[in-house]
Amino acid sequence: MAEQRDLYRDHLQQQLERITAALAACQCDHLWLDNGAPLQRFACDTRYPFRANPYLVELIPLTQHPHCQLLITPGERPRLLRQQRDDIWHSEPPLPAQAEYFQCLSYRSHSDLAALLPRGRVALISAQPLLQGDSIVHNPSALLNSLDYYRAIKSDYAIAQTLHATAAAARAHSAARRAFAGGGSEREIYAEYLYNCGQSEAELPYDAIVATDQHAAVLHHTVRATAAERQRTLLLDAGASHHGYGCDITRTYLGRAATSEFTALRDGLDRAQQQLAARVVSGVDFVDLQRAADQAVAELLCNSGVVNVSASEALQQGLVATFFPHGVGHLLGVQVHDRGGLLCDSRGGQRPPPASNPMLRCTRLLERNMLVTIEPGIYFIEQRLQQLNRAQRALLNWPLIEQLLPCGGIRIEDNVVAGESTARNLTRELFAPELSL
Repeated sequence: MAEQRDLYRDHLQQQLERITAALAACQCDHLWLDNGAPLQRFACDTRYPFRANPYLVELIPLTQHPHCQLLITPGERPRLLRQQRDDIWHSEPPLPAQAEYFQCLSYRSHSDLAALLPRGRVALISAQPLLQGDSIVHNPSALLNSLDYYRAIKSDYAIAQTLHATAAAARAHSAARRAFAGGGSEREIYAEYLYNCGQSEAELPYDAIVATDQHAAVLHHTVRATAAERQRTLLLDAGASHHGYGCDITRTYLGRAATSEFTALRDGLDRAQQQLAARVVSGVDFVDLQRAADQAVAELLCNSGVVNVSASEALQQGLVATFFPHGVGHLLGVQVHDRGGLLCDSRGGQRPPPASNPMLRCTRLLERNMLVTIEPGIYFIEQRLQQLNRAQRALLNWPLIEQLLPCGGIRIEDNVVAGESTARNLTRELFAPELSL
């Protein structure tokens, strides 16, 4: 407990130092962070599940605390403002232990907030501007660019929270795998996942993907079937959260009806994924990791006989993108796709993804304590296959592809921290050997 407290204290100090530099970049004196409020559904008196402001959550885990504000002035103790509401309909969770590092105050209305704002230029980060005024600057780009750029480099506290989340996800993945082996439907597998994770659907960092058989070819399959399939494949892309930080983990589990050819592809991709993850070290260009992933997938397609050409020709002919249509990974933190992946500096300079991989979400040079996902995939997507031209189609082994189509696809995803010379794979640290496949 004391260790976690020390980690958080150091983390908060790091965040405040970054905020001080970011305020200077946008020529503001103070930072105001609004945690937002639940959004009303259209033509309905119910609300969507609350999602907190990620810039605020990085400072203090107010993940279930709408109507809260942070006011930060460099050199002063940060202030936490909580709205006092005359509300008999909704419960209010207690503030987390981290609130001891803040001056905690209350307010009732927006006019109260105006009276609490310090003098000088105030940078406001919020979904909507709460107050208007010449001294309030809403979401200044110079501030956001600076915070987004440095957010990629995680504190020891942030990494520790990701590990806590991974422990919950490991329990849930194990239970989901058992449910799949027992003949469960996608909906039943998901119910087991949630129960064993110990989190509600709204608490997960993203919508879980529970895809069996041909559904595994849909990259973000979230329409969960109520009837069980033939038990060929379970592609489970599901994480958990802890104090606002999430993990993002994918495994492809095989059922009794999986073919030997598909099993060999899954095992080969798992080996390639581990080799890619081991390359997550300081100084490595993430774009080079994408190229290495493309090469690995090309070799697997060639060696398995899915394509009738060499790996180099499969790349040259544009075949790899048909079977691997997404990027090899992204930044991870208080958002599952943490912002700043395409920034090349703290001033907002952009490094777009290469034309060969337009879906790549990270083009950064890796630095120590960057946290990224590594998630190569191979999918048999009818729509993508139908889009190939005649010359490309002639290069494929169609009888084998017809056998593999009912299995859907494969994705293996770990969360990896870049070190100076070695990578730290947080997922493999906590997943049992049978879950590492």
